[in-house]
Amino acid sequence: MSTVRELALKAALVKALADVVKEAGADVRKELQKGLDKTAEETDVRSLAVSVPGGRQVATISLKTKLADAVVTDSEALITWALAAMPEHVEERTRTIWNIAPDVLQDLLTAMTAAGAATWTHPETGETVTVPGIAITPESTTHAVTLRKNAGPELLEAYREGRLTGVSLPEILPTAPAVTS
Repeated sequence: MSTVRELALKAALVKALADVVKEAGADVRKELQKGLDKTAEETDVRSLAVSVPGGRQVATISLKTKLADAVVTDSEALITWALAAMPEHVEERTRTIWNIAPDVLQDLLTAMTAAGAATWTHPETGETVTVPGIAITPESTTHAVTLRKNAGPELLEAYREGRLTGVSLPEILPTAPAVTS
């Protein structure tokens, strides 16, 4: 049975390793995303099977596309504009918080997304204006790593056995010095 001090040291070590893994994971995701984007552009391949050498498939990497979208970035600027442009669709809340009717806001955002611009055309005057507090987020890609059920131990075993040539994680899984008694 471990002492409280040993458990505290183990907890600190696990926390330190988790922090390193988190940072390394973010770096690997960025690098992988660049490679996946380039591969998709050159070959139209959007999914990769991942297998350990001499083993089975352990994961699938899938490229995902997030479409451009209109989003509210400054609620106050948007409400100020809406009070002037479409006051009949602005609701007053109990604490005098102004809010555009949710269905109208959704219609605005949908139309702006489709147009690719944060603009609104007045239905009666035909005047088109830029709407403050709205931005169009650009289309972007990301990816998902889907591990096969119980693939974690298989991957770790392949790493420990040195079968993952080209994969180096010394900053995460350094070789511990041999303990001599």
